[in-house]
Amino acid sequence: MSGYEVALRLRELVMSGRPLLIALTGYGQPEDRARTREAGFDFHLVKPARPEEILNLLQ
Repeated sequence: MSGYEVALRLRELVMSGRPLLIALTGYGQPEDRARTREAGFDFHLVKPARPEEILNLLQ
């Protein structure tokens, strides 16, 4: 199962709260970002992501 499928399935589940989904990928073109957004990711980070960037999103 791809990360896109995982995100789609998580968004389909009925659960209390909404988990934060962050895509960490080597692909950063506009169509890649659109695909992660459509799958239900909240953020799209391109490798190599800076640790501060990840920590800021998790806070």
